[in-house]
Amino acid sequence: FAFLVLCSLTMVTLMYFLFYQAYIMPLDTSFLTIAVGGIAIEGLCGIINSLQAMKISHLTLSQGFLLLAGMVSVMTADTAFILKELLPSEAWIDQYRMMNQS
Repeated sequence: FAFLVLCSLTMVTLMYFLFYQAYIMPLDTSFLTIAVGGIAIEGLCGIINSLQAMKISHLTLSQGFLLLAGMVSVMTADTAFILKELLPSEAWIDQYRMMNQS
């Protein structure tokens, strides 16, 4: 549980610096993208290990709920990163519209 939650918190922190920080160098953008991608892969590996552990041992209801919450947090952070990375930002759309109006 702790590993999954810490993975998602680390991803959210790095995504803040990547997408919402104004003072970031272009080289830092590529480093942050690679770092968030690596943490996303680690989180998915943690989910797979958690599912294997659930299959081997019997968990109480609270342990299962916490593990499910950790899995959902990692999947939410992964999905947010993929959507934010693939969808164009509104600033680019506004700039594109201004260029076409000229």
